Amino acid sequence: MSMWMEGDLPRDFLIVAINCTDIAMLDGDATEDDIRAMCERAKDPGEGLRPAAGVCVLPDMVEVAAEALKDSPVRTVVATAGFPDGTLNVIRRQPEAKKALRLGADEIDTVLNWRALRDGNEAQAFEEIFAIKKWMRDKKLKVIIETGALETTELIKKATEVAILAGADFVKSSTGAVEPGVTEEAARAMCEVVAEHHGNTGKMVGVKFSGGINSPDEAVDFMSTVIGTLGFAFLSPHTFRLGSSRLFDATLEALAADAESSPDPA
Repeated sequence: MSMWMEGDLPRDFLIVAINCTDIAMLDGDATEDDIRAMCERAKDPGEGLRPAAGVCVLPDMVEVAAEALKDSPVRTVVATAGFPDGTLNVIRRQPEAKKALRLGADEIDTVLNWRALRDGNEAQAFEEIFAIKKWMRDKKLKVIIETGALETTELIKKATEVAILAGADFVKSSTGAVEPGVTEEAARAMCEVVAEHHGNTGKMVGVKFSGGINSPDEAVDFMSTVIGTLGFAFLSPHTFRLGSSRLFDATLEALAADAESSPDPA
């Protein structure tokens, strides 16, 4: 349950939430026009609002999204190299990611082999991510650990650690294909590992929460978790993301309602 009452959400947090959201269209039936329309929404969500952080698409739409987002701050995010199952081996993961980058991807979303990790094979999970990261150069790699499939906090922390050691620029909670999605407990566990890594190395690994976050009050709760464990400095698109097109729409609606209810300045 959220700590916030409806209509009592901090407006500044909602504005930041828009700027830190990755909008996704991962439906195989999506047309090129659908992708272009989503990119336009991401670039211009409304008057006075900064653009969304990224647009997440399947590999066959990377060129369309990259062209539509050209010269904008919105990143082209491609879900590939083991998405959403996470069992693709090294031999296939690396070429898929390299192709997406060649076609214009700014970021790659890939899934940690959580089954291997859960079975005690951390080395396999590590190697499959490391094989992608070494070709990423200045591009961002987001590693999805699928928190809903990991039964304990200890496994969630272990998966986060393995992803970071393999070179993840972001650790992401969920694909949306496994229930349950992210919980606040899972998010806190991820943040605690990131905080420890930051304290030890000075490197700011980003966190992305997705999987069942549909309302602005839930988004603000997750933002509060980030602030409480990592600090305000992490609350930017460079180190924090939310993943939900439904959340994006709901947050825009909340901001519009807030603007209507606010008295005009004297």
